[in-house]
Amino acid sequence: MIVCYKKNNNRGLILIVALWIVAILALLAVGLGFRIASELHLVKFSRDNLKALMAAEAGVQLASKILSADINDYDSLNETWATGEIAGLDRSIFKDFPLKQATFSIEREAELENAANKVFYGLSDEDSKLNINKATTTQLEAFFTELGITNGREITNSILDWIDEDSTTSFDGAEDDYYTSQEPNYHCKNASLVVAEELLLIKGMDREKFLTILPFVTVYGDGKININTASFEVLTSLLISRGSLDTTARKLVKEIINYRFGEDAEVGTVDDRAFERIEDIIKALSSPLTFSEFAKCADAIKFKSEVFRANILASSSNKVAKKRISCLLKKDLSQIKGPEIILWAEQ
Repeated sequence: MIVCYKKNNNRGLILIVALWIVAILALLAVGLGFRIASELHLVKFSRDNLKALMAAEAGVQLASKILSADINDYDSLNETWATGEIAGLDRSIFKDFPLKQATFSIEREAELENAANKVFYGLSDEDSKLNINKATTTQLEAFFTELGITNGREITNSILDWIDEDSTTSFDGAEDDYYTSQEPNYHCKNASLVVAEELLLIKGMDREKFLTILPFVTVYGDGKININTASFEVLTSLLISRGSLDTTARKLVKEIINYRFGEDAEVGTVDDRAFERIEDIIKALSSPLTFSEFAKCADAIKFKSEVFRANILASSSNKVAKKRISCLLKKDLSQIKGPEIILWAEQ
């Protein structure tokens, strides 16, 4: 009886061990399957992510092609680069452009009075904005006042101290002694801004004020403003900085913008009008005598732009992967070569 018991015990032990081995193998199989599934998911996502990235690059190529084809002597908001409208198409070429396995759109937010909070499809014109690196003291102060920034003088002088090469603090401004006393501390740059977000480092600026001015400022271009594309705020502050009364400046700029809109009072339509030279401004004014206000700004106004922004939203065809890219393109005004990419920022 004892020998028989031991045999049965060995058989039971073998069965238990076998069951444990099966259980462990099953767990290993499940774990391996989960790992393989996860890796396959990552591979698929990487593939979709690459498709979205390639679609964004295709968007830049399209934008470059459109800009290269724009060879007239002015840039206005009803041209193909700004609207994406092409004869024969019933929608903007920049909206949901289809590729084999992805799509992209190039979006532009309009800052004009009758187009606020609307999304348009097309490129944005950096030369329609105030160049912080090139603006004069009076222009910056007038600009901040026009946008309701109460400490405009402090921010203006702080900007000038930030971008100049010396260490002399101007009245209400700030140099190294101010910034090194902050928490966290940092140094005054004493060089031009590379991106507009640097304004957040400057004395007197906060995020709310920055978001207020952001649609109207740039750090690119030669500092001249394209009168065909500039906003009410930018043009008004330019006139005020050159000696125009506030009320006069606002009245004249409204006449300019209404003239640009054409008969339908809509921006970006076929009846929009554009200026090609300084003398054309007279056509928009109710009184030719007021042309002298713009003549004082002749050195700060232009009619053709050089730097354009493409805000690209690209996605794989299954919408799993998305890319939002902000790209700046600088045109070769001599038209010898295509536009140059001067900024590529993935958001």
